[in-house]
Amino acid sequence: MLYTPHKKQLAVHQSPSRFKVLNWGRRTGKSMFALEYVLYEAMRRQGRYWIVLPTYRQAKDIYWKQYIRTLIPQELIKENNNVDLSVTLNYIEDQANGIKHDKSKPPSTIELKGSDNADLLRGAEVNGFVFDEYAYHDPDAWKLVFEPMMLSTKGFAMFISTPNGFNHFYELYMYAQGYKKTDTGGFELVHKKGRPGWFYSHATPYDNPTISNTEIDRIKSENSPDQFAQEYMAEFKKMEGLVYKQFDRAIHVISPDKVPLTGSYVVGIDFGFTNPTAVLYVLIDYDQNWYVFDEIYERGKTINDIASIIKEKAAGKNIMTYVGDSAQAEHIANLNQQGIPCIPISKRKDSVSAGINLIQEALKPREQLSGKPKPKLYVSSTCINLIEEFEKYRYPSDDAKKNAKENPTPKDDHGLDALRYLKLFFQYELNKEEDFYDESDLFNNGFYR
Repeated sequence: MLYTPHKKQLAVHQSPSRFKVLNWGRRTGKSMFALEYVLYEAMRRQGRYWIVLPTYRQAKDIYWKQYIRTLIPQELIKENNNVDLSVTLNYIEDQANGIKHDKSKPPSTIELKGSDNADLLRGAEVNGFVFDEYAYHDPDAWKLVFEPMMLSTKGFAMFISTPNGFNHFYELYMYAQGYKKTDTGGFELVHKKGRPGWFYSHATPYDNPTISNTEIDRIKSENSPDQFAQEYMAEFKKMEGLVYKQFDRAIHVISPDKVPLTGSYVVGIDFGFTNPTAVLYVLIDYDQNWYVFDEIYERGKTINDIASIIKEKAAGKNIMTYVGDSAQAEHIANLNQQGIPCIPISKRKDSVSAGINLIQEALKPREQLSGKPKPKLYVSSTCINLIEEFEKYRYPSDDAKKNAKENPTPKDDHGLDALRYLKLFFQYELNKEEDFYDESDLFNNGFYR
């Protein structure tokens, strides 16, 4: 070994599992450990190894500038490539440990990559991956791009990160511990001793002997409790600044068989191309409860392609109205020409905050005559993209923007925008003379019949 690992790091080295998930807080030595681990594997087994960051820029700034040049002994390095961000190692021959590299084959390499350009990396054969800050990676890149690169090498993959809300990293961490996801978005333990072939670990700065407890306590006093719990103690928390803090999978996510069979069907559409076109199918029952029961999230599709998918999804249902983004008048006209009667939502100066307020109000559990409080908005567990947006959509964290909280960060909002258009339509558009009115009036006036 070229360094002295602390107890949690040593446990990772000693684990024979092919896949490892490390939920480690800040100041636990994540990045340094990632490089040391890959270096050890590259010496032990001749081959190609990648350390993957969320972006290429991070790979260059964090690893290439800070660690590669200082942590790898020069006598092990055959060549550094500043363009490709790769290190080629010398052939290793260590009889005491049974290591002898084959000089007729390419030597081991350690390469830095960014998952933001994952599609450009297809086709390589890789012996091992370490994904650093995996909670911030493209969640689709592992299965679609990187995992197939290990089919011939039967290599390893390690996923290291601090939490970032309840996103794909949280699900992977639960999976490694032996849980499976239920239809309602919760988790059920199916492997009491952890999932076979997987290793999981949780570590905090208190596990790092190079960091004093006094220093950790100082950091704790200078951060909010939630921020310290997530960033340093590696606890999964709802992200700060969430727009829809009221959203709770245990309350708002239901299995598909809980969606009523009768009511009125409405559809909200947020157009996109590079960003996905999001289409939400909603059933409104006669107690004015909203059930989002189906969704479309499609990137790179023309409006004609989208129209075909919309029609297919709507088969057998009497859709009362389709509501779309008025900024895309051409798309709305195209849908109407294809027999999809889409109405543009009129955007007002305060339409974003007004729509958010309406959704927030629908999420609030209300007291019932009997039983537990219930909200007015439910989401089927099949609508995985919308559920993730509810848990990610947030206001800017920049202190300078705290006065502009009516404008959340324009990210993770495509399905939420489609839902907002529907809420705004029912609140404003059906009665032009009033800004606000009781939605129950719509039933009295026969709109839903």
